[in-house]
Amino acid sequence: MDVRVVVRSMGGIAHRADLHAAGVTRHAIQASLRRGELTPVRRDWVAVRECAPALRRAVEIGARLSCVSAAEHLELWTIADGRFHVAASPTVSRLRLTPTPPGARPAETVHWAKPRVQVTARTVVDPLENVLIAVARCQPHENAVAIIDSALNKKLVARSQLARLAVTVGGRFAEAVSASDARADSGLETLPRIRLARRGVQMVPQVAIDGHRVDGLVGERLVLQFDGDRFHSTKHDRQRDRREDARLVLQGFTVLRYGSPDVMETWEATEEQILSAVAQGLHLWSGPSALHPVSQEIIRRAGGPGLI
Repeated sequence: MDVRVVVRSMGGIAHRADLHAAGVTRHAIQASLRRGELTPVRRDWVAVRECAPALRRAVEIGARLSCVSAAEHLELWTIADGRFHVAASPTVSRLRLTPTPPGARPAETVHWAKPRVQVTARTVVDPLENVLIAVARCQPHENAVAIIDSALNKKLVARSQLARLAVTVGGRFAEAVSASDARADSGLETLPRIRLARRGVQMVPQVAIDGHRVDGLVGERLVLQFDGDRFHSTKHDRQRDRREDARLVLQGFTVLRYGSPDVMETWEATEEQILSAVAQGLHLWSGPSALHPVSQEIIRRAGGPGLI
């Protein structure tokens, strides 16, 4: 039996007791350690060399990876806050945290709480529901909604599950779940949606316009596009985006396209432009809706008028 295969199947890091339960002998573990195939993490824990650093660090601390740090490990859309987040039950007696100099901010944030989804003493990564609850309680509202949107979009959890959980948990978690939308492809769509809603403007995410999806639609014809680095960085991507914009403009739509810095760094100026477009009526068809059959199809697919 290749011990490395077993450890990888457990996430890249494992407790000796779990390895023994899987049929791995003490001798096989020691032999793998001698050959350098496994590395010791702390008492009774071993990891493969390619183990994710976040998992190793959580085990070294003696807690579970949680909140934003777990969301990042799960490849959800996140905004890093410069801290390492772990969760621990109130009954845990001692954690191995990084010493903090006087006046400095701790390197780790510990979420002391009884887990909503039960865990064991050897759970390395908090269950997703626990992660999302921690995120909602710890992070700004719009960041929490973006992470929940990402989990829903990736189909890691069903909205019905979160809705039922929100009833029992309540508070900021219930507020974040209520504001979430599985259609958002990334936080670059979620953050504008939440921020515009605070200004009384509804942005419907991922609306299909004659077979092509746009990131957001305000009213009947104000199209908002938000370009992240992943799918909009090459020359080909930019040419495709310009063709898409031209296609929409020729159909009478107003198109505003923004990059990641416009959302993450200079949102006030971005929001001012969007609100100005709305004030000028660039989100509505100028004539009777009957003269614009395309807009009716958009409204039908969006599930409602989407007006402010």
